[in-house]
Amino acid sequence: LYDVVFSHSSYQTDTVFGVALTNGNTTILNHQMFLLDSLSISIQIKDVFSNNFLNNVEVVLQNNENIYIGNTDINGLVSFNSILPGNYQLYAGLWGYREYCDNISIQQSTITPILIEMESGYQDRFNTDQGWVVTGNASSGLWSRGEPIVTFLSSDTINPGIDSYDCGPNAYVTGNFTGSATIDDVDNGFTLLSSPIISLNPSLENRIFLKIWWKDISGTLLPNDSLVIIVNDGVTKQVVFHALS
Repeated sequence: LYDVVFSHSSYQTDTVFGVALTNGNTTILNHQMFLLDSLSISIQIKDVFSNNFLNNVEVVLQNNENIYIGNTDINGLVSFNSILPGNYQLYAGLWGYREYCDNISIQQSTITPILIEMESGYQDRFNTDQGWVVTGNASSGLWSRGEPIVTFLSSDTINPGIDSYDCGPNAYVTGNFTGSATIDDVDNGFTLLSSPIISLNPSLENRIFLKIWWKDISGTLLPNDSLVIIVNDGVTKQVVFHALS
């Protein structure tokens, strides 16, 4: 005898015990499932030091089955209605603030907003859209934000199927189609990823921290691509990283 589990993201999980199954035969089991009640929650975000509410913060609630996205208003509030109960990853991002990332369990509707405090600074793990701009003339392989899709060439891993070891699964990738590594690599031009403006204190030492995966292939020809990271104050451009084939 077997126990059969019925599971769906929109329904209550249920188990039928003691089901007789015979090898080589099809057993039809009819079972009624109950729809989960949707929930409503609100989130309020403020500056951790000034206590000022933050406007236009993008907030993402995400798990393996569902994703909900909204932006805060002038009172730092964002509301989500018709959410299915469950465990979620919660991301909050606003350029000029360090990205918020945490796990949250949502099992019932709330009247009091969930309070989040964010610290000023620059941090983007690409789980929210903080305003980066993609340009370029390449015929394929343009920068794309999302969870990296693994690609191979023969037995060699070209694009890993995971992000760096930070909070959240997303990254910016030059082309993110599945299959062969040559389907959506950068070809016949360039692709440029530009951040929003960064305001820094010139009297302080400022540093940039980032994690890079770089792989250049070209079939039977010699690879000839490059990856360049530049800081630009509108007058002077400074190369801070340059990878060549």
